[in-house]
Amino acid sequence: MAKKPAVKPGEKSKATRGERPANGKLLRWNGDTQKSLLFWVTVILLTYLLVPTKPFTAEDYQPGDIAFRDIRATQSFLVEDPSSTSARKMEAEASVLAVYDFERNQEYEVLQKVRTFFLQMREMLASQLEDEKLLIQEVRSSQKAEQASPQRELDLFREESASLRQESIKGFIDQLAIDIDVQKMQPLLPDGFSEKVEAIIVDSFQPILGQGVVENRETLLRERGKGVTLRTLNALSEEMALDDFSEILSLQAARDLVRKRVASQGWSRQQVSLRRLIEALVQDLIRPNMTYNRSETEQRKKKAVEETSAVYHQVSKGEVIVRAGDPLTGDQILKISELKRLSPEVSRTSLVLGMFLLVAITIFSFFMILKVVFPPAATDLRGLFILAVITVLQIVAMRGVLVLSAAMTTTYTGLSEITLRMVIPFALGTMIVGTLFPVTVAVVMAALLSVLPAFYFDWSHTLFLYSFIGSVVAAFSVVHCHQRSSILRAGLAVSGASMIMAAVILLIGGDLFSSDTTPQLLSAAGSGILVALFASVAIPALESAFNVASDMKLMELANLNQPALKDMILKAPGSYHHSVLVGSLAEAAAEEIGANPLLARVAATYHDIGKITKPEYFVENQETRDNRHEKLSPSMSALILASHVKDGAEVAKDHRLPRRVVDIIRQHHGTRLITFFYNKAKEMEDPSVQTVDERDFRYPGPKPQSREAALIMLADAVEAASKVLTEPTPARIRGLVQKIINDIFIDGQLDESNLTLSDLHQIARSFTRTVTGILHHRIDYPQIQSSGEDRRKDKKKRDDTISEPESGNGLLSEDPDGPGGKNIRRLGQE
Repeated sequence: MAKKPAVKPGEKSKATRGERPANGKLLRWNGDTQKSLLFWVTVILLTYLLVPTKPFTAEDYQPGDIAFRDIRATQSFLVEDPSSTSARKMEAEASVLAVYDFERNQEYEVLQKVRTFFLQMREMLASQLEDEKLLIQEVRSSQKAEQASPQRELDLFREESASLRQESIKGFIDQLAIDIDVQKMQPLLPDGFSEKVEAIIVDSFQPILGQGVVENRETLLRERGKGVTLRTLNALSEEMALDDFSEILSLQAARDLVRKRVASQGWSRQQVSLRRLIEALVQDLIRPNMTYNRSETEQRKKKAVEETSAVYHQVSKGEVIVRAGDPLTGDQILKISELKRLSPEVSRTSLVLGMFLLVAITIFSFFMILKVVFPPAATDLRGLFILAVITVLQIVAMRGVLVLSAAMTTTYTGLSEITLRMVIPFALGTMIVGTLFPVTVAVVMAALLSVLPAFYFDWSHTLFLYSFIGSVVAAFSVVHCHQRSSILRAGLAVSGASMIMAAVILLIGGDLFSSDTTPQLLSAAGSGILVALFASVAIPALESAFNVASDMKLMELANLNQPALKDMILKAPGSYHHSVLVGSLAEAAAEEIGANPLLARVAATYHDIGKITKPEYFVENQETRDNRHEKLSPSMSALILASHVKDGAEVAKDHRLPRRVVDIIRQHHGTRLITFFYNKAKEMEDPSVQTVDERDFRYPGPKPQSREAALIMLADAVEAASKVLTEPTPARIRGLVQKIINDIFIDGQLDESNLTLSDLHQIARSFTRTVTGILHHRIDYPQIQSSGEDRRKDKKKRDDTISEPESGNGLLSEDPDGPGGKNIRRLGQE
């Protein structure tokens, strides 16, 4: 055999370090290429699913035409209702009150003018009478021959005085627009426009002073029950609404009142003509002081109509405007026309390209987040593929439920778009991820699977929050979900969270007590039920398709009726017992450091399944004291021991064990040195013939890639070494545990496992407690040991027996002052 270069102690060869061969760059490039291909295929599929199938188009329909297809609103919009708008405007116009101008001081002004006229006439008559007396005296005192001239002057004065009186009367008639001839006013002259007649006229107005007078009371009474606007014509232009017309007089009624008032005065027979004149005069002086202002009323009606807003109907996105085969009404034509107007002509290429870039940026961003919060998932191609499949299935489920919901609107036409949205199982993908991956990965996916639907639903932030809260609840509801029935409980938790979010959304919108509340809450509850039903089908399918294991699958694998375990119990009972103890150690330690206890226990149970192919070569399965390795060379023995890792992976694949379990089987020895046979080979080494290569005595690897795999490596070594520990006191157990963990750590086996020094201290304390409990002190029964001498002999045999521990690491034979005892010390101690 050719000599191989020696490997210095502690030095790792390429094989030991698990490095790739010379063409490793090509292999890594291929892995990166596969990830890139997966990324772009996922982006393309999601873009296809998130882009609307086609923009809205509508035929030019006329009322009464039959719709060729169902027409749904592709967006929410408002459409004006002409008939309702017209009715509202007519109602606004009818609500405007008729405007009446009220001249409150009109009668007082008339009476003031009457008083002024009568006073002026009295003064005029008195002055003319004095002047006439003087002229008469002048005529009488003149001689007869000279009387002609004064007489002519007197006649001329009388004519001028009469003319002046006529002009004054005419001026009074014109001022007050009285419909009485000047000649008819002559009876006032003999009376001299007396204060008595003046007082009668003023007194006749008393019954109507302060009251409204309208020309036609019937016209006013048409506004009964509605009222009128009474506008006082003064500097303040005061207005008031008047709906009590009982004190409003018609013009004729007012004139009758004043006429009767005049007639009731004590007139003599000689004053009949004067009475009739006064009756006619006062009736003519009565004018309407309330007049309908048509112009102002029309202006107010016009303004009210202009200020009246149009009536719009809300059309929600997804609402069925018309169904195929139904005749179209005018209202439906209006909705279709408005939708067509609002639907922009967007380039299909632009829409697809924009969505493609947006999805690509989003997926890449969440990948980088995943790479930070949980690096193993970002580097595992199969895991990324599963996440991509779940993401696509989530969007497919969303679209499928939308199609079914839309079909339901044929029967239940009252369902709104938001109600249909809430029944979508948004938390489905997150629940599936939570059962197959750690909760940190599930929370990241919850955010991603809430952002993507928001793209489809017009960037709805309320929908994002509704989806995200339900998804987070789903992620935490399936943590350590050990039974299939737990999926239903998780679905009910999602239903509860979704109902709370639906109620909050309704409360914010002020619709909590509307008619939509019950349908939306029921839809939210149905969402959680759909999540549970779909997840119950999808999780086993994904487990079978991708050979992955949820906690539920792991619980099934822990059943002793599993064929692999049955074979192990029958063919390698010692190895099975050892695996059970390793599982107890790993499970307890996993709980201490926050790893997956169930995965640690189940993987530990199967980690030595490869020993069923050659059980007799492992000491725990040797029923007799014969050791088959005594007839083999150290290198052959090491090869047989190391082969149980490869054999275990093959057996696990034959029994379709999950990939995580298979990986742990491959990694549970890492690249550790089989110390016992290596030392034996070194003792037998003849440097002149052959040099012992350390690489021939190391396990093939790889090193543990997860905390659970590292736990099983440590637990495997501790359990194997503890079997040959004499006098297992707590102090000796603690020292043993510390030494084994130190050795494995110094050998670099934990470099890729993400375990921290703090984790190692907790693991050491946990192993110490568990091993102490397993190896607790038992009393010696006299009937079992015949004598103290026999006990001493048995003890000496145990001390003299050199047996390879199950892991083959020969820890107890190492020099306590070797590398394992030098660096990290006192692990497991407070």
